[in-house]
Amino acid sequence: MRGDPAPHSLVVVDEAGQIGGKQMHDLLRVVRTIGGRLILSGDTRQHGPVEACDALVAIERYSGIQPVGLHTIRRQDPRLAKSNAERRRIAAYRDAVAAAAAGKLGESFQLLERIGAVISCGLGGQVERLAKEYLRLVDESASTVVVSQTWAEVRRVNEQVRAGLKERGVLGQEDRIVQALDKLDLTNAQKRDARFYPAGSVVVFNRGVRGAAAGATGELFGVLKNGLLIEVAGRLVNVLSKRLDHLTVCKPLRCHWPPATDCISKRTGDWLTASAPPTENS
Repeated sequence: MRGDPAPHSLVVVDEAGQIGGKQMHDLLRVVRTIGGRLILSGDTRQHGPVEACDALVAIERYSGIQPVGLHTIRRQDPRLAKSNAERRRIAAYRDAVAAAAAGKLGESFQLLERIGAVISCGLGGQVERLAKEYLRLVDESASTVVVSQTWAEVRRVNEQVRAGLKERGVLGQEDRIVQALDKLDLTNAQKRDARFYPAGSVVVFNRGVRGAAAGATGELFGVLKNGLLIEVAGRLVNVLSKRLDHLTVCKPLRCHWPPATDCISKRTGDWLTASAPPTENS
């Protein structure tokens, strides 16, 4: 959370199951201080927190608060289909989702395989096949999201997709290289271990501390018993261990962008991203 919310605010947290105990304590303290209300939205059966203590599970089991559940599937809506075949496919996919939600995983996979939603392929051609399917959906003007397990796989898929978009004339043939910062998902304990800082890593201050304003960047100078020393603009800034959530460790990343575009660098959340405004070929 960047700064304190306004008095009596309603604070909504999505994916609350990923919040650790200390983070949840700090969040509750802030909301209580402003006299606000807090809504925690999440599923404890999905990914848990990276840091210690599964806070949402603890709240469900021991707080005495009765949670409210959503049981109607709204995302897969056959009424939005463009054809009868697509309507039947969406309905079957919805049945598979409902089976998975009910814990019937075997039945869910059988339904998905029946409509061709699960495709088996070897690791060698996985990226190429995924990119080909993505490009097919682009040709159909379908909204598509690709989910990959690792950043390395994300970059390989991106390269394949970019090559296909260039062949179709959607992107220009020449690229402009943009320097950006790629966030490393480090816990506070990992931030205190220099081994987790790759060569050339950059420390970004999400919130200001004494000696460094929000948005400042620096490099790790040393690890102290009670915190870190960060070199910022030629000065050493002492960041106490209890303030490590005020900074994010990033590594430089070279991004490819279409030509003839003015790239805009902007800070979203707690890391730097780069985006390019749309052009006739992007």
